[in-house]
Amino acid sequence: MLQLEGRLGFVYEMASMYQYVSKKFIIPGINKMEELADLPDREYRIMKDEFFRWCDEAKTEIDAIASDVGYRNFNFTDMQLPIPCH
Repeated sequence: MLQLEGRLGFVYEMASMYQYVSKKFIIPGINKMEELADLPDREYRIMKDEFFRWCDEAKTEIDAIASDVGYRNFNFTDMQLPIPCH
């Protein structure tokens, strides 16, 4: 029973972390990519650098969040994104 409670606690913690990260980083990141896609080429070249900086800052914050909640054994740094920021 104690083992089950521990697993449920882990699942709850993971789900809470994902929900927070999704609202703060994933959804805004998708919105930013959609905005970039709609820009003319000249504006796109200017704004993409700002987007890349935002990606780097978001990744740093996500790594810190994961570390704070004890997911140090999961290597978020080597995680491959489907669309690379750079």
